[in-house]
Amino acid sequence: MRIVVVGSTPLSGQLACALAASGDSVTVVRPDGGDLELASADVRVVTGDPLLVLEAAGSRRADVVVACTGSDADNLVVSLLAKRHFKVPRVLAQVNEADHAWLFEESWGVDEAVSVASLLVAAVKRAVVATSSSDPAGGGAPPGSGQQASAGAGE
Repeated sequence: MRIVVVGSTPLSGQLACALAASGDSVTVVRPDGGDLELASADVRVVTGDPLLVLEAAGSRRADVVVACTGSDADNLVVSLLAKRHFKVPRVLAQVNEADHAWLFEESWGVDEAVSVASLLVAAVKRAVVATSSSDPAGGGAPPGSGQQASAGAGE
C-alpha cells in the first residue's frame, strides 16, 4: 500500500516505521521540519506545509493518508484536502482533544478517527473486565497482595 503520514510527532514516526517494516510504501510529511526520528531508511520524508506539499508527497497516488499532527485543526484540514482534492480512498485522522471528536466525520473527509486516549481507556476497561472475570471471588485485590477488596472502601 502507498501511505502518506502527515505529522512530526513521535506517534507519526512510530507509525511510519511500523508501516514501512510491514512492507508498505510510506512517505512522511513533516510540517515543521522538526526532529522526527525515523528508525527506518525505507520511509521517504517531505518537509513543508502539508497544504503545499501533499501533492509532492504522492497524495494523488496514495491508498491511505493519515493526519497525525498535534493539532486537531491541522488534522481536519489535511483530511478534507486528502479526501476531496486528492481523492484518497481512505483517510484516518488523529483526535488530540476529546472535545473535538465530534468534528472528525465524513463531512471533514475523515473515514476513521483515532484517539489515543480513547484507545487507552478501552484497553484499561478490557483489562479490568479480564481481571474481574478471572477473580472467582469477585474481589478487586490481586491474589497474594495481602489486601482485601471491600465494597464502598474509601467512600
